[in-house]
Amino acid sequence: MTTRTSTLVAGTSGIVAVTAGLFDTTSDPPSGATTEVLRRWYEQNLDSIGLSVTAGAVELGAITIFVVALAQLMRAAEEPRRLLTDLATAAGILVAVWLWLYTASTMIPLVMADDDGRLSAVSDAAVMNFDSIRRFNETIGDLSAVPRGLLILAVSLLALRARFLPRWIAWFGLIIATASLICVIGPAWPMAPFGIAAMIGLYGFLIWLTLISATLLIRGAQTKRDLELSR
Repeated sequence: MTTRTSTLVAGTSGIVAVTAGLFDTTSDPPSGATTEVLRRWYEQNLDSIGLSVTAGAVELGAITIFVVALAQLMRAAEEPRRLLTDLATAAGILVAVWLWLYTASTMIPLVMADDDGRLSAVSDAAVMNFDSIRRFNETIGDLSAVPRGLLILAVSLLALRARFLPRWIAWFGLIIATASLICVIGPAWPMAPFGIAAMIGLYGFLIWLTLISATLLIRGAQTKRDLELSR
């Protein structure tokens, strides 16, 4: 891909990823609920679970394309060394893997439900396992802060060095990256500062992705216009 194409693709896919993430609105089942309460909860929420799965699949595809296109821009800015580009690519792949695991495990109740959207044929043990899978998702979600932080860190450092992105986005990214990497301590040591860092890292990632994507889209559109005017 040319630089202009990579810029437009990265910007577009980033916006799509953020938009798709907004449709993941499934709430959590009641804590400590009995098997029958859980069964009814999943049956009543199959539609929202289905929406979350669809949004997750779209987000997975979009974030993968974003990472590939962004790596092209970083590679051109970092030549001949590509340490930060490789770090961002590896971290982005891990983020995509987390999205794949989350989407696949969220889909399990949909697969096990019958054509009428009922889970009556599902054993009590399997229904209880849904809750264990949800908790596993939460654990993986906590750990996903590491690759998110490394992705932001690598992009921000290269932006400061090569200025392929505005410096204010780079400094903002360093703050979010720091919060993302620090908050991993939280699950082991449940203290307020780590919980705050987790919120900053999670929502900051969405803001960071939106800012970068919008910047790249504007830059790509301006480049296209300049090329047309020069003809």
